[in-house]
Amino acid sequence: APAKNSKVTQFTFPITGGTLATNYSAGTIATAGGIEIVKKGKLLSPTMKIANIAVEFQQKTATVELEITPVPPFPGATGRSSIVDLTFPTNSITSNPTLRQVTIKGAEAKLQPVAAATLNQVFNQGEEKAPPASSEFAAGELLGTFSMVLQAQ
Repeated sequence: APAKNSKVTQFTFPITGGTLATNYSAGTIATAGGIEIVKKGKLLSPTMKIANIAVEFQQKTATVELEITPVPPFPGATGRSSIVDLTFPTNSITSNPTLRQVTIKGAEAKLQPVAAATLNQVFNQGEEKAPPASSEFAAGELLGTFSMVLQAQ
């Protein structure tokens, strides 16, 4: 279920499956759950649901299932979209062969141009007065970091 706390800055999602090459160059790790972003407005209260994140190691991106409401003016469920480019800093991926675990710490998720434009279109319009330019989302902007522990079979 989507998080409802507006003060939450950290989210935990269950890993539901996937594969990963031994050199981390390919594979997909799937998660379940998601977040819901709501902007309460006088004229319009847009909502964006971001769910079922998949980390794509070969492309170094993350894809999500996206739903943007109300319909109209927004499209509703849009299917799976790539929203961020991933950067894995040096030593952010480690493995423990004895425990059969791979740990990822502090990987960076930076907004792709289309995702930044979509966020601006949904959340930075429709009010009586225009939002300040400082509230604009930008391509390459850090959306967040993520960490995960993967257990091999």
